[in-house]
Amino acid sequence: MSDNEKIDAPQFEKGSFRKKLSDLLNSMSKENASDTPDFILAMFLGDCLEVFDKAVKRRSEWYDHDPWGDKKLHPEKYAIPE
Repeated sequence: MSDNEKIDAPQFEKGSFRKKLSDLLNSMSKENASDTPDFILAMFLGDCLEVFDKAVKRRSEWYDHDPWGDKKLHPEKYAIPE
């Protein structure tokens, strides 16, 4: 893509987190300060949350800690003996 080409705004699925976030950013004019389209901000913030979730899970694995009782970190520890 050259510097002059515009990217197309994605068609977020109606009711999806990123669609709602994009709409919220737009309704509050939060894109104005950076002159960044609301859909790009929504994509960025959604990506940030996904990466943060991965980081928290990795931290929990590192410390061998399951703070939410998710039992997905080490399923072998929670297996019910027959």
